[in-house]
Amino acid sequence: MGAKTCLVAQVQGDARGILSGYPDMQESTTTNFVASLFPDARFGAPQATDLSHTYLSDKSVIAGCTPGLGIVVSAEVAMDRPSELPRKFIAEKGTTILHAMHSVVDWFAFAVWEDGVLIRSLSVAPDDGVIEDIGARLDFEKPYWDGLHPAVDPGEELDDYPLPFHPLELGEAALREFFGFQMEGFIDSTLLEPERIRMFRFEDPTVASATPRGDRTQTLFGTVAFGALMLPCFLGALTILRLPAEEAPSWLIGVGVVLLLAGFWVFAVCVRSVRHAAGR
Repeated sequence: MGAKTCLVAQVQGDARGILSGYPDMQESTTTNFVASLFPDARFGAPQATDLSHTYLSDKSVIAGCTPGLGIVVSAEVAMDRPSELPRKFIAEKGTTILHAMHSVVDWFAFAVWEDGVLIRSLSVAPDDGVIEDIGARLDFEKPYWDGLHPAVDPGEELDDYPLPFHPLELGEAALREFFGFQMEGFIDSTLLEPERIRMFRFEDPTVASATPRGDRTQTLFGTVAFGALMLPCFLGALTILRLPAEEAPSWLIGVGVVLLLAGFWVFAVCVRSVRHAAGR
């Protein structure tokens, strides 16, 4: 599965400290919290899940609320530029934290607001370098920017790598800093176990799927690979159908027609996939 997140936390105080006590997330409060964020959604009854599920690629929502802390996992918050997070996710009082990463494209982004004011936003990926960098770097970031955690092993050369660190490694450090757990890597005894923290999943079957950044890339790669089938289908069909009648038995013409129809079908599927990846 890889390391993937798309979550926002609204907290009064320290989210890591609250989570370290393995709080009991309250179903009724969580349901009201989700309804306030997604007023047009027609969610069914919440289903039990846990905080190890930090990523969604559809219109479902995972959330949990306990005194002083509300967490929501939604594909809607996986944004290339975290500073553009919709205001509905940002608390007017206290701290709001966005954390998003996707291992398919090695992308990581996070942002922090205090009393509704953005104080830090960062988005990085190897293909794009620094996508967004707003505000002063936080203490946990500084060793990564200073080259203490290089993206390549000693002795390896990667002169064109655009960052002095691997985005996912910084992403894991941010998870530890803000929430006290991580997705991958060495897990020590000081980190909490997110699977022990109950959360609630809300399904909305009435809306179409969303496609976050990493999944868009994955979908487009698959579409290109699948679309490569069009060329042999069309070439095979044209080769057969252009044969003189005396050289093309009826069964061969049938094969040509099938190949032609298959080519059009592959084309239609590819167009639909590209539109879906573009969110249209």
